[in-house]
Amino acid sequence: MMKKKFTVIVEEGKKGRDGELSVGPVYRNPLSQHGYPPIELESSTIWKIFVSSVEKHSGNRMLGWRELLNDKWGPYKWKTYKQVYEEVLQAGSALRAHGYEPGARVGIYGMNCPQWVVAMEVEINSCSSFSPTYFFTLRHIFSDLLLLFQACSAHSLICVPLYDTLGPGAVNYILDHSEIDVVFVQDKKVKQLLNPECVHAQRLKLMVCFTSFTEEQKEKTAAIGIQTYSWNDFLNKGKDNPCKVSPPEPDTICTIMYTSGTSGDPKGVVLTHENVVTNIKGVDLFMEQFEDKMTTDDVYISFLPLAHILDRMIEEYFFHKGASVGYYHGAFQEFSNEFMKARDVYFYFYAFYSAVVLSNLCPSLSSGVLKALEDLNWRRRGIFHLLYRYKLHWMNKGYKQKDASPLADFLAFRKVKSRLGGRLRLIVSGGAPLSSEVEEFLRVTSCAFVTQGYGLTESCGLSTLGYPDEMSMVGAVGSTFVYTELRLEEVPEMGYDPLGEPSRGEICLKPKSPFVGYYKNPELTQEAVIDGWFHTGDIGEMMPNGVVKIIDRKKNLIKLSQGEYVALEHLEKVYGITPIAEDIWVFGDSFKSMLVAVVVPNEENMTKWAQKNGYKGSFLDLCILDQLNDYILLELKATAERNKLRGFEYIKGVIIEPQLFELSEKELVTATLKKRRDRLLKLYKINDCVRSGKVSDARKLFDDYPHSRNTVSWNTLINGYIKSRHFEEAQKLFDEMPRRDVVSWNTLLSGFRDAQSPDKALHHFLRMMASDRRPDELTFAVLMSAFLNSEFDVLVPQLHGLVIRLGLDLNIYLGSALMRGYVGLADRDGFRRVFDEIEVVDVVPCNVLILGYIEFGMMSEAKTAFDLMPKRNAFSWSIIINGLMKNKMVDEAKEVFDSLLEKDVVSWTAMIRGCAQCEKFTEALDMFPAMMSSGVRPNHYTFSSVFDACAGSSSLVMGSQAHACLLKLGIPVDVVLGSSLLDMYAKCGDIVAAFSVFESMPTKNLVSWNSIIGGCGRHGLADRALEEFERMTLSGVLPDQISFINVLSACVHGGKVREAEEIFYSIQAKYGLEAEMEHYSCMVDLYGRAGELEKAEELVKRMPFEPDVVVWGALLGACGVHSCLEVGEFAAMGISNVEKDHPAVYSILSKIYGANGTRSGVFQLKKMIRKWQGKKQKAGSWIQSNLGLVT
Repeated sequence: MMKKKFTVIVEEGKKGRDGELSVGPVYRNPLSQHGYPPIELESSTIWKIFVSSVEKHSGNRMLGWRELLNDKWGPYKWKTYKQVYEEVLQAGSALRAHGYEPGARVGIYGMNCPQWVVAMEVEINSCSSFSPTYFFTLRHIFSDLLLLFQACSAHSLICVPLYDTLGPGAVNYILDHSEIDVVFVQDKKVKQLLNPECVHAQRLKLMVCFTSFTEEQKEKTAAIGIQTYSWNDFLNKGKDNPCKVSPPEPDTICTIMYTSGTSGDPKGVVLTHENVVTNIKGVDLFMEQFEDKMTTDDVYISFLPLAHILDRMIEEYFFHKGASVGYYHGAFQEFSNEFMKARDVYFYFYAFYSAVVLSNLCPSLSSGVLKALEDLNWRRRGIFHLLYRYKLHWMNKGYKQKDASPLADFLAFRKVKSRLGGRLRLIVSGGAPLSSEVEEFLRVTSCAFVTQGYGLTESCGLSTLGYPDEMSMVGAVGSTFVYTELRLEEVPEMGYDPLGEPSRGEICLKPKSPFVGYYKNPELTQEAVIDGWFHTGDIGEMMPNGVVKIIDRKKNLIKLSQGEYVALEHLEKVYGITPIAEDIWVFGDSFKSMLVAVVVPNEENMTKWAQKNGYKGSFLDLCILDQLNDYILLELKATAERNKLRGFEYIKGVIIEPQLFELSEKELVTATLKKRRDRLLKLYKINDCVRSGKVSDARKLFDDYPHSRNTVSWNTLINGYIKSRHFEEAQKLFDEMPRRDVVSWNTLLSGFRDAQSPDKALHHFLRMMASDRRPDELTFAVLMSAFLNSEFDVLVPQLHGLVIRLGLDLNIYLGSALMRGYVGLADRDGFRRVFDEIEVVDVVPCNVLILGYIEFGMMSEAKTAFDLMPKRNAFSWSIIINGLMKNKMVDEAKEVFDSLLEKDVVSWTAMIRGCAQCEKFTEALDMFPAMMSSGVRPNHYTFSSVFDACAGSSSLVMGSQAHACLLKLGIPVDVVLGSSLLDMYAKCGDIVAAFSVFESMPTKNLVSWNSIIGGCGRHGLADRALEEFERMTLSGVLPDQISFINVLSACVHGGKVREAEEIFYSIQAKYGLEAEMEHYSCMVDLYGRAGELEKAEELVKRMPFEPDVVVWGALLGACGVHSCLEVGEFAAMGISNVEKDHPAVYSILSKIYGANGTRSGVFQLKKMIRKWQGKKQKAGSWIQSNLGLVT
């Protein structure tokens, strides 16, 4: 049996010679094999088609829209063809009344709604000459924008549509490029036009708002000479000044449609009425081939913006047929969800003939059905798949979908059809090719015709079109359109040959009516159109049956470092079917051997994964989980394996992006949802620089591409400055931001938190509240953290009240921050009340609950809370172990530790550190080899705790072994670990090793300096201690109280009286600190050892606080050495006032009395000692042996 062919060859291909490229055969649609069908004169312009439809179908519904009522989308409202026609005449007359003559350019900017159509029809009815006056409109979501299209059509004005997603930069560019003088604007976009950055808006003469202007906006527009109207006033202007229409000719320019492309400035494609009408006629001829016909009762749901040429052409075709067009309300997420909701959604009340969707919406439809299948029991799922395979079998045999298996449709697929509204007849996909899996699934289960098309703005939307019910076209974009020729051209650098098998190459088009060119850009026109053939840049494959399959993009081929070529868009299409991925952007470059991707997770599938694995939290909370990152990588790998991708095409790393590219304010996609790869690269490259600490490189990228800046890139760079602790630069950049979102404010507040500047955090929070930006849960969580342990923590209850007033959710992060705030205030009731109010309690707030109980000294409650936790993480175990150790409950901590089945580095370290802090040094050092034997790798904190235990027990052998282990594992010695290491060597007696460690440290902090100065003092190296103290101050590190204790102690052991006096009196005079008891004790001891008892006595008398037993003891001991009776009795009296019957008083005074010959005093003291029955204190020590530490 001969296979059906869907194209005919009208010219054979040619092999390239002398540097020319090979070209494949020239293909046409079979309807045009012997020449293009003629176009009737009565349908030669858009205006004639519209007027004809009004005459035939004046009472039919033409344009429909929904209004938001009580925060819900209400039912459709409709305007008939007659009503639209009347408003078209009014709007057109108003334009003419303001002096805008035929040929003036008219910009249309906005999402689809009826006002577009009215505006468009006014445009088409004047002479074809260009005029020096121009017209422009901005996006509006209500009911008047599409009318402008038709109003322009009525008077041969030239439409210049703008994408709603192009952003302020493109608006400014087109205002200048098209020399626009008039703008129709949505109320929300007035602010954007009046933004100082939109400099070319100052050339405007007239501005019409679809609702009304505020008084402030009226003042601003009047100040720069712009006349303003509301939409209704503008229509009344036309009603009072009627003007005859000026119909266009076929070669009159109909529209300059700016396409964003994926990089660079927008380019204006100039299209004539003949271009548009030719496509309408082609669809007419194409549809006549099929049994199912379109009727005037059909309704088209318009999803793409009218600035998308495919949507524009389909709407014109519906108007030609007298049918209806309904416009979706603009919420992309709701739109895709509505397919899966109940029948009360507007979409299902009407018999839709066609739903034009982008390729990323069709997968949403199929995945929605698959999600519903997962909830069925295994038996019903099995029946569904059996019926699916059965119907698919007969469809592949050539049966139409409605005849392939009525039984399967009744038992299984009628429910799918019902969820799609019950009356859906045709789904057309445009924008990017669907995967074969998605298209096949929809063809079988939707009970509707499903087809794909391919086209560009330059081809007026339609270049190829698929046939309904032709399963051989699954995964392809159809055959050549009726009025177009198509051929493939060689792309040698990518290995595509149109004369090879299979035939592959760049798609080149030659329409019957080619576009005029790119507006004001003849060079780009000559580059794109060569010998009449338009070069699309898309790579196609001609299938044996004569249909085209899109396989690649010429400009998106990259070469990896090892020479492999990778087609990024092809991989995005393959990986895009992964259930966990809602959207994906794949990136690679020639200096790397692997690919990475930015993945937007599918919220529903991610939530199911989280519930299955015990993770709780909001969508944003889940997106930061490392476990999700790992899971997505595994799912992408599985997709790659199923599709037999090559190893270098596997994704090796992912970044999780919570928000869809097209929903963000990042301007990362075009209006047709094509990815702007250059902007994505710049954005995430800045992110990469920030993550790797290269903030200067990030700033250079930011400064080099000012037109690509957006709120996200500003926020990212501010965050980079904060991470690198350049807080002043962060604040300066924040102040320069043209627009700030809540993330901007949160990022800056986090910087003040990290800088420990609660006063600045409060100041900017008040600034935020005074602006129009509403704080969110993270704002308050950051603010609470900034206020902890500061004088501002008294504001915690007020902030809590504000959270309640704003109606914010008490999520795990905000709730945990509030709990910590109440702990800081010692408010047990508030602390517990917040915990009880947290909506979803998981491990994070439970950990904070345990921490709070520990801080309150409620160990019993802490232990109970720990025991009742449904799930614990490593931090949970660490908290309870640390709490028990803090309360000297070593045995209980060991019991908890032993009950832990999977001991990790956190729990081992908590035990080692706890034993060391409780002076259980032997137990701490025994645990370290046990940890190593268990296979758990120690980290910085583990070794720091081990070194502390070695220092406490003076275990030099164990400390040296731990140091060797540290070097063997290759763990870098940072300033904290280095300080612990040198402190261990200093306290264990190896001062040379301590010096070696200290000098090898690239960075030294206060702890490092204190450790080495203290070590010098313990080893009697007073001069070295003084040298190190001086080095520390010269390096810019300011000493603290411990620094002075260490250096004064060194002076005591070295007899450095004068140096000690200078340092002691500099504590307050030079460094602004107050001398503490320990400092006075050191000086008294030093004076006493030097025999300067008068100075010691005077110093004691001048102390600003009562001396403790240590000070009195130092003075008394010095008197004993020097046999000073008078000062000794003074010291003895002082020590007795502090601690009665201290043994040192009797023994030292007895010695002093004996040395001074006061025998009566000696006998009296001995009598008192016998009466007191004092005993000597026991001493203790450790000995290092082969058996370990022996006490």
